[in-house]
Amino acid sequence: MRYRWNQKDIFNATNKIQKLLEKEKDPEKIAFYAKVIDAVNNYMFETYAPISYRPSSLQERVIDATDSHLAYSRFVTYIGRFLDELNPLYDDICDLDEIEGNLKYEKPELFDFKRYTHEETLSLVRGFYADFDKELYDIFMKIYDERYKSVKFVKHYTNPDDPTFQETSGYCFYLGGINKAYISVDEQKGITKVSDAVHEFGHAIRYSILPSSAYSAENCFVSEVEAIFPELVFLYEQGKKIDSFQSSLAMFDPLATYYEKASCIRMQQLIVNAWYDNNYKLDKNVYQRLREVAQMDRNDVYAALNTPIKANGPYIISFGIVLELFNLYKRDKDKAMYLYKKIIKYPSLGDEFLRLLSIENELPLFEHLREEAIQINADVASEFNMRM
Repeated sequence: MRYRWNQKDIFNATNKIQKLLEKEKDPEKIAFYAKVIDAVNNYMFETYAPISYRPSSLQERVIDATDSHLAYSRFVTYIGRFLDELNPLYDDICDLDEIEGNLKYEKPELFDFKRYTHEETLSLVRGFYADFDKELYDIFMKIYDERYKSVKFVKHYTNPDDPTFQETSGYCFYLGGINKAYISVDEQKGITKVSDAVHEFGHAIRYSILPSSAYSAENCFVSEVEAIFPELVFLYEQGKKIDSFQSSLAMFDPLATYYEKASCIRMQQLIVNAWYDNNYKLDKNVYQRLREVAQMDRNDVYAALNTPIKANGPYIISFGIVLELFNLYKRDKDKAMYLYKKIIKYPSLGDEFLRLLSIENELPLFEHLREEAIQINADVASEFNMRM
């Protein structure tokens, strides 16, 4: 059967939510249903309406970076901690990233991974969640049973007119009130097609447990924990048995990417400071100052200002938390699963929750981040050595 999002099904589901809204008397539920309908309308507009893009100037991006660092200052602190833990591994990460690039150029056949059908993909996802946790598997199956109307496989793409835009490899669109999840999975070769689906079902499971989490701004900076953790466990426990090379790459690539993004976010503050000291003008004096204090050139400035905190912060912080949880999982699976389920059932995953984890000492943040990063680097280095 064909996998697709049934647009008629989405419209019918929206009408059901509208009827619930019209009958509802509770102000909190009215506000919730209104958020759901707004989310649907935004999705429909972005899908079917042509959107023109006006490139913002560097000056405008500096202003945006200034506002973001003020608005998300608490989370910038966590991003800084993530970066500080990984800075000693800078040379290793860069070297391995370069080796991967060279191999793709010199031996492209190594990256011609097996193509999994949609059926094979979802069968592997189902098998993983069956082993992952009984309670979560029961929730998963309610979503899985709707797959022919609510799962689609699409090509990953970027917008060539907008250097700051990148369509994620997958996403989950959730209709609270009637508990329907719509999942988009990146159509790609190899085991990462499966891990991407595992990731998106992770979001759907949490939304099913706690529908308000799909629309809460408080969750924005740790919203990926629910999805990245099962994704990493899948790659570690099952992916490596199927394709150890691609699975090792799938664990290394986000490490390298999030480290680079965290570095860009820190560079933004240097740019903002130089701009401020130059009477809010972005000219040659600013570039000269940045070269002197941080050896930054114009390309570095462009890269930093094209890394918005709100879009990248959730992945950086969540990845750091997940590596801590993953480290625990390898030592004490039961405790790790207890904490994971506690996280996805917690109503707010903002700064308060991060402090709570540290205070209770259940999951000391970033304590084992470098240890896990070293192991990820070692695994991918071993895979490279066998193929060079």
